Amino acid sequence: MTDTQLVHDTESTSTVFADLGGPRRHEHTGSFLIEEADDASISGFRDLRRHHFVAHQQMFDTTDVDAVDDHPDTIVLVARRVDDDQILGGVRVHPVGDRRDGWWIGGRLVAATDAPSGVGEALVRAACSRVEAEGAIRFDARVQIDKAGFFARLGWTRSGPVMLHDVEHVLMQWPIPLFARVADHKAAIGRLVAKLAPGGDSWVGDDGAPVPGTDVIAVTDAILPAMVERDPWWAGWCAVLVNVNDLTAMGATPVGLLDTLAAPTESLAQRVIAGMNAACTAWNVPTLGGHTQTGVHAALSVTMLGRTDDPVPGGGARPGQRLSLVADLGGEWRPGYTGRQWDSTSSRSPAELRRMQSVVRDLRPSAAKD
Repeated sequence: MTDTQLVHDTESTSTVFADLGGPRRHEHTGSFLIEEADDASISGFRDLRRHHFVAHQQMFDTTDVDAVDDHPDTIVLVARRVDDDQILGGVRVHPVGDRRDGWWIGGRLVAATDAPSGVGEALVRAACSRVEAEGAIRFDARVQIDKAGFFARLGWTRSGPVMLHDVEHVLMQWPIPLFARVADHKAAIGRLVAKLAPGGDSWVGDDGAPVPGTDVIAVTDAILPAMVERDPWWAGWCAVLVNVNDLTAMGATPVGLLDTLAAPTESLAQRVIAGMNAACTAWNVPTLGGHTQTGVHAALSVTMLGRTDDPVPGGGARPGQRLSLVADLGGEWRPGYTGRQWDSTSSRSPAELRRMQSVVRDLRPSAAKD
């Protein structure tokens, strides 16, 4: 990814120059470039900030430079005029706490008085693209009241008032597209599943189903083929993990699994199996059987069986009941999946994993969902 790509399209290899935020111009002097700042351009950015926030708005007595500026995780983007390298504007983004948590804040957005139209918009869009590339799952900005409309036109949503440097601001949030894409996919799945005509209504929407006439709960899940090819050990681990989670949410104890594994090579299949074996050992779940094939496109699915005589449904909640969110905040982003896959299990001991597995069974809520 190049700096210029941040403004236009994070999937593109195009170099983007003039008029990134506004109408197209034909004057060469209007061309500018958005890029990540170096020492020289950071100095120009701070000069603009001092003129705007200290001298003009008098929000600060002598300087607006703070600890965020010196933090190693802070990223500064600047708009630079192509003709003479003049710094036309800038913005900084930084994580809240540890950058692995995925919560970022933007601030100190400023543009020179003689900057071409569209510089501010281009900087905001570049900031959004940059933090998404960092795996952000939340991106906030505390903006002055008269700038709230500008951010709203760019797609930001207003969250409420907030005080900053004794001046009332508005908290704005950028809707990370990741969640919208997930919602769209889930909506399509709902339409498809509705056509399956299940045998009963009691467990529609749950990730597992009681086997009629028994205390057995059956769950099944598949791993994306691209993930199997890209990170086979992790795919094997996750194939066990997701099914254990489904059984745990229903208060069931796993008793065994069956897997279906397809792989283009024996080597890749071995790495998938190694991940599955590690997870089966960690949760004490034996492999009962399955099907394995090589020389074909990668695919992996696991069916797991568990037991409980009193399963917890996902749809058992009623209006007025208290909702609790239980999460393991330990761990870190899986390398290569920042912002998408949080690994809180592979570093845990088997004893820790099995204690957490009993939470729903011991608490007996009226409903639970993983």
